[in-house]
Amino acid sequence: YQNAYGWWRVEKGKVNFKANGIYKNKYGTWYVVNGKVRFDITGVKKAGKDWYRIEKGKVNWKANGLYKNENGTWYVKNGKVNFKYTGKYQGYNIKNGKVISKA
Repeated sequence: YQNAYGWWRVEKGKVNFKANGIYKNKYGTWYVVNGKVRFDITGVKKAGKDWYRIEKGKVNWKANGLYKNENGTWYVKNGKVNFKYTGKYQGYNIKNGKVISKA
């Protein structure tokens, strides 16, 4: 739901101010904090048990590559951090989805 104050997660006719995570609608998959879509967020963010590449509040499912956040640099495949990946990528050594050194 959109109003003058932003976009909101609405459930059963009311804003769910406890909604935190990613939520889908017909326009995409959105990063929501305290019920509000956070268009000001770009980066790798945790939502539930997974981490996603967020761009202006929206999950970028086409994101593939290395992306940084406050916890390091991560290997992202199809919009999500691939914590199962260990190996080399673009000149970096990666362990459990995290860049650990230059190759």
